[in-house]
Amino acid sequence: MEPLARTLERLLPPAAFVARAVRNLAIAALASGLLLDVQLLREHGTGDTSGETVGRVLVAAALLAPGVVLVLFHRALHEVLELPRRLRELPAEGRRRAGELGELVAPAPGRRRPARLRRAWRLLALSQATRDLLTPYAPLVALLSPAFLTAAGISAFATPVLVLLALVTLA
Repeated sequence: MEPLARTLERLLPPAAFVARAVRNLAIAALASGLLLDVQLLREHGTGDTSGETVGRVLVAAALLAPGVVLVLFHRALHEVLELPRRLRELPAEGRRRAGELGELVAPAPGRRRPARLRRAWRLLALSQATRDLLTPYAPLVALLSPAFLTAAGISAFATPVLVLLALVTLA
């Protein structure tokens, strides 16, 4: 795991730059989409019929979609940036979780066994924490999904159009 962590650490500076750029694009897309939504609501209202209202809600959602996709992409990038740290901490975290599980099953001599409800609660918390321990590569898999990359690319190209439209509506 150590060679993989070192390789990933070399990729951190360019990935951090991309993450900052995606964050800025997401902010611009969300602000522009929100501005266009407000302008649409101001000029056309909520609609007279339910069909018009549904149509305007769909348009509003479409205007906000690029920003939402870019926020999700930024979040995935941020989790990938934390991957080297998580890989380094994996062995120690695994030993700690194994110790907690052992304590739940057979408490140390001289200690009494916790109540069933408390033990069940600790087991639930431990199983949820172990999921993160056993799936350190999950953010990378999500980030490299072709559908997600396509949606993020389309959103990145749509953002300047949204910004331009927002600026035109302000003028």
